Amino acid sequence: MADGGSSQQIKAFSNTTGASVWTYGTAGGMAVNGPNITTNTFEFNTQLANYNVFSNEAFIAFQPDNTFWIADGGNGRVLHFSINGNSLVYIEQIAYVDGSYRSTVDLTDATRVFNTFTEYSVNYALPPGGTNGSWTMAKNWAYGLPNDSTHYYFGYANGFDNVVTLPNGHTYGFLGNTITRTSDLFELSASGPARNTGYAFNNNPRIYADGTLRFSVTTNTALSFYSQPLTGFDAKNNPVWGSPALLATTALAATDPRTWSAYPERTEVTAGGMVVNYDGNQADTGYHLGGIPSGGTAWQWRASPSVNGSPWFPQDGRFDIGDGVQYAGDYHMALGRNIVCGYHGEFWGQGEASQWMNFLDNGLMVGRFGTYGNSGTTGTTDGFCGNAFAPTLVHGPNGKVYLYHNDESNHAGTVRWRI
Repeated sequence: MADGGSSQQIKAFSNTTGASVWTYGTAGGMAVNGPNITTNTFEFNTQLANYNVFSNEAFIAFQPDNTFWIADGGNGRVLHFSINGNSLVYIEQIAYVDGSYRSTVDLTDATRVFNTFTEYSVNYALPPGGTNGSWTMAKNWAYGLPNDSTHYYFGYANGFDNVVTLPNGHTYGFLGNTITRTSDLFELSASGPARNTGYAFNNNPRIYADGTLRFSVTTNTALSFYSQPLTGFDAKNNPVWGSPALLATTALAATDPRTWSAYPERTEVTAGGMVVNYDGNQADTGYHLGGIPSGGTAWQWRASPSVNGSPWFPQDGRFDIGDGVQYAGDYHMALGRNIVCGYHGEFWGQGEASQWMNFLDNGLMVGRFGTYGNSGTTGTTDGFCGNAFAPTLVHGPNGKVYLYHNDESNHAGTVRWRI
């Protein structure tokens, strides 16, 4: 029997007397035992994907060889066990991810990859594979989070969208608070549940690999970018930042790239000192990408002009606002002198465009990649993703460049590209 509630254990009983024979699993599941995913810690209380609805359920399925499978939905897996007398022996597991809208990578430790609340440990020395140890489910941060009248972290697009390990060796990540609509900062504690630091921001900030906290402010006529330096840590190991300093600013004309409330833009700065802005809004008919030099007060260049439909996705960096698209672009990322912009393109060509555009920080378009999908797509298409709007661009420990992102549907999971 899979016993949920306060037990979260597998229990066996005698067919003849009804007496308890054995119990397997740590009592209380993840909420009591912390985030580490092990073969004997379960969470039968399962969140319906990206909703604030939970269902206490599981299944047990026996095979003729007396082994059995058990669903551990709260951890996104099905485990296979054999029975040896009154003991269970772990054999293997099948892990899965429901359609997701949040994923990220630790910007200073790319071996830590996140999809919603699940953390994976990635070994870049091995080719991606299901059973070779290249990816390992490590932690589930969904349990033990604050839950009261002003704190709730489940619902549409739940999970981490920015994680960084800072110089004190502690790791921090932002979660969206569905009650206050703020970005709340948590410490991903080494030995326990995620700890609320008490920081709650309403300006959609992002912590970068150098520890700076950056954000942008936009009005109808101006766009400004700010940065707050990391100055140290308090007695609770919470980061402390200095006052905001202006990175760059510019007046906004009607055709300039501006921020879009649906995807509050990241304050990305290239190795060449270019502060970049990306306008993913299909309704805007001007330029969709632009760069301002650090300390500057005007665009140095603008790129990715709008084009109203074409027989195929534009190959030259233009931003398609036609072909039936309703939600076009999402986020941009800078790494070195490169800028990569996401164009998930919902309803483009009656499907998803799922394109990534690569520019240099002088505005030159140098590459494009992705795999189209349409409403007639069946099965799994390599690289196809629905609403892939939670991207992170990082250097792996091997020095190579990787793009990770979420996948809404078709074959949901965490998608990785090597560029």
